[in-house]
Order: sequence, then C-alpha cells, then structure tokens
Amino acid sequence: MAPTFLVVAFVLLSLNVLHADAWGFMKDSLFDADPNIVDLQTTALRHVHANANRCPWFVLIYDAMCGHCRSFAPKLSAFVENRRRALAEAGEGDGPDHVPVLFGAVNCAAAPLTCTHMNITTVPALFAAEPDFALRELAEADHLKRSAKVDTSVRWRAIADRHSIAQEVDSVAQSVSLTPREVATCTGLAEYLRHEKARGI
Repeated sequence: MAPTFLVVAFVLLSLNVLHADAWGFMKDSLFDADPNIVDLQTTALRHVHANANRCPWFVLIYDAMCGHCRSFAPKLSAFVENRRRALAEAGEGDGPDHVPVLFGAVNCAAAPLTCTHMNITTVPALFAAEPDFALRELAEADHLKRSAKVDTSVRWRAIADRHSIAQEVDSVAQSVSLTPREVATCTGLAEYLRHEKARGI
C-alpha cells in the first residue's frame, strides 16, 4: 500500500510541476533577449514612459505558445535591429526614413485582459499605434486620463499583412508628422528604452 501511495503522490507532484513549468513558459516573453522590442502589458503607452504616446509604435500581439508567433518573432527582431542600424547610419534628416518608430509586443498569455480589450481573436496580429496630437490635447485637459485604461491620445490601427513588415513600418512613419524636436524625443526614447532593457538581459 505504501509504495503505491508514494507512486501516486510522485505522479501527481510531477504533473503539478509540469503544469507550473508550462504556465511559466506560456507567460515568458519571446523578446526577453531583444533590447529593441519593449514588452507591453497595456495599450496605455504612457505607462511605459511619459513621452511614449508622442511617438509612433509598431506592436506585435502574440501568444508564447503559438507556433506561428514563435517563427515570426525572430524575423521581427532581425528587421528591427537592421532598421535601428540604418537610422543610426543615416543620422538626422527629413522624411519617413528618419522617423523613429518604436517597437513593442504584447504576450496575450501574460496580459489576457489587454488582448480581450483589443478584441484579439487570432495571433500573431500587428498594430500601428499613432499619436493623435489633437486627441492628446483633449486628453491632457481631462483630469481623468491618468486613471483611464486606454490612452485616448493614440490611434490603434490593425495591420492586415504581417508579411510586408518594411512597407507597413514605412506607412506608420509616413502617417505621422513629427517636428524635429519630436523626432529627437522619440529617437532618445527608443535608445533609453533599449538601454534600460539591455541592462536587465
């Protein structure tokens, strides 16, 4: 009787450990080792940084257990790093090629309420988050904005084709009109967030 009890207890304990490991794996970010992509928990970008809602973003919505997401993640990482280097080499200038687009990712396993709020039904999904300066002025006049779950100063736009990352990012860059000062702010923010995440890797 005792050996049987021990075997059953061992099996149950093993299943519990495996379940815990699987749950932990589901909640792990696919971009833990990528300093260029910010792990987001909410669409309220100001929770990332006070200036985050002043910059254009390109955001991947995914689930860590999704096979297509796992195969797409390294492609996105490679593209973002290549674009970062190209912008650094190009230096200051005008036009969409010089507009710093920030990159983020939401893991639905770690932030299910955010994905529910965004009506995510399939992953991977891509979104452009574009600053709306008129809406921002209204939001900044609203004292309740700090408690709002959604950043009303940013327009979120679904991107249909994830196979043309470069074209879609260019469209995000072209859709906003940033002053030289705002470009400098977004460039500095991208580098700041990159260095902060790199310190934790």
